[in-house]
Amino acid sequence: MLEKTYAKLLTNSRLTENNSDRLGPDLLADLDRVQKGNRSITRRIPMQGTQFIRQIEQKDDGFSIFLKMDVTAAQNEIERQQFLAAHAELAKSYAMIGLSDNPTAALQSICDYLGTMFSDCRVGIVLFDQDQKRGILAAGTKWPEGVIGKSRAYGIGQTELTAANHSYTVVKVNPDNDTIESPSNFWTSAAEEHCFVCRIGRKSAVRGAIVMYSKTLKTVLPTQISAIEGMAAIAGTALRTAMVQAELAENERHYRDLVGGLPILVGITDENFTFLQVNEAFEQLGVNQLDVGETSVSDIFGHEAAARLRRNLFYNDDTTTSCEALIPVPGGEDNYYLLQANRRQDGHPGFYIVALNIDERKKTEVLNKTISEELDHRVKNIIALINSIAFLTSQHTDNIDDFLDTFEDRLSMLGRTHSILAGTKWNGATVYDIVAAEISPFADVNSDRIRIDQTRFDLDVKGVQVIALVIHELTTNAIKYGALSVQSGILNVNWSQTSDDLIINWTESNVIGTKDSDHKGAGTQVIHSTIERQLGGRVERNFTDDGISYQFVIPLIKITKQSDD
Repeated sequence: MLEKTYAKLLTNSRLTENNSDRLGPDLLADLDRVQKGNRSITRRIPMQGTQFIRQIEQKDDGFSIFLKMDVTAAQNEIERQQFLAAHAELAKSYAMIGLSDNPTAALQSICDYLGTMFSDCRVGIVLFDQDQKRGILAAGTKWPEGVIGKSRAYGIGQTELTAANHSYTVVKVNPDNDTIESPSNFWTSAAEEHCFVCRIGRKSAVRGAIVMYSKTLKTVLPTQISAIEGMAAIAGTALRTAMVQAELAENERHYRDLVGGLPILVGITDENFTFLQVNEAFEQLGVNQLDVGETSVSDIFGHEAAARLRRNLFYNDDTTTSCEALIPVPGGEDNYYLLQANRRQDGHPGFYIVALNIDERKKTEVLNKTISEELDHRVKNIIALINSIAFLTSQHTDNIDDFLDTFEDRLSMLGRTHSILAGTKWNGATVYDIVAAEISPFADVNSDRIRIDQTRFDLDVKGVQVIALVIHELTTNAIKYGALSVQSGILNVNWSQTSDDLIINWTESNVIGTKDSDHKGAGTQVIHSTIERQLGGRVERNFTDDGISYQFVIPLIKITKQSDD
């Protein structure tokens, strides 16, 4: 023990206020107290930055003053300064440890620091499982080889405390104390050692402990405990950071799984509208999510769409905006996309860009518009046709009853024609379809007496409606006066085509009593009016000895699809 002693006999007359400070502060006051009754006084005094012990005793001829350095206090101060310096050095790396992608290294760094401070100790960091019944060594110094391993909990390297001839069973840290100093009965060890335990984590959520084994470590100074507890706090931060990082990684994985499987394009841009990352759906537009690089919104969705989004976000200060854009798709036609941009609300500058392919919807909208316009056009045509039929009927009937009967009959014809057109989705019909539909309610079109040409000739919608009216009038006359009025009657309908016209022949034969006449009944007048006035064609009617024949010459341009208006 380093010791310096000052001993001398002094008299009151030789000790003055000017030289008393050489033996420490308040010396005269202490001498006065000794002289007044206290035989001796011992106290610690600071001198020149060092702690001394001063002992004053009264002698017969004066006083005995014994002054020595307080070696214990000096050593404690030296150790305290060392620990504070080490603690400060470790604290410098606090932010790095807290944000480290490798918490195992942070825990090991803490163990290395403590191992340097306590050179005769085995230092380790033990992590507890959820019920705190089992401990696992996560990091340490001076441990047997193979004890420290790797596991998945919190992302920290772990292995059970089992190796060589040692078997360690961790007991639950006392929940009422942050730090406990315990004998070896807290741990079962092959060697007789003392163990110091410092908890990591709050009392309500103990995560683990710093443990130090030593045969010589029997007590830990308060200054040392303070340093160790500071490091335990850093270890707790490292563990919490690791857990948060694991949760963030898991959340990011869930996010990528969710967004990656969506057909919706989702991306994140910086404040300059340059993509930072995109999901797999961007491959629709030929963009690789792993190589998005410096790709901007305008590069993918076009300058016009990007400008509209930027205008609303930057100049109108909107937090969200959207627009539609026609985007080129690799290997196909341009597709319509609905774009939406949302300003990020997580404190980072930039935007979320979401794009949905709405091409099918847009095509449906166009189709619906076309259908609506076509329906409007057809309804108007039907109304005009009904008005025309009503007018023709009124011109050739003498009373209201005849009008109603004839008009109802012609509306039924119009209904059959509409059904035929609906069956072809208003793509027209063949001449055979019209002829068969008009005759079949009154006669078997497959019988020997009904002979209908099978040659295919396609009519447009207007051609179907007009030819149907003509065939209807011919059929009505045949039922009343011609081939369909007697069992012996024969009806032959055929047609042919020239470069400009369709020629339809309607021939009724084996009918007794027909004769040539210039008289034109109501049906005949409707036929002439329809063919000649509406279609610009020609009608030729001839009587034979046993029947009647019609020939219609109709310009193709009036009844084929090239004329459908």
